[in-house]
Amino acid sequence: MELSNYERKSIEKLEETIFKGKWSNAGLVELIKLVFSYLNPISLQKYAEQEGISYPGALKRNVHVDILGQRFFLDNE
Repeated sequence: MELSNYERKSIEKLEETIFKGKWSNAGLVELIKLVFSYLNPISLQKYAEQEGISYPGALKRNVHVDILGQRFFLDNE
């Protein structure tokens, strides 16, 4: 996925404030909750079950993203 210039700069600024210690763990957890509530990630296994296909079949559709070593289908559209 290609990021826009705005997205790239926003992420850089967020990274800067996190590593400068301006975010607490509680604040970061709330940020993660917000992002996950928007993305609505579904495990790829659950996606495959919902679609009536095998896990390898879901992989071949290339509809997944890897987040922290786990594969998810993003159901936010």
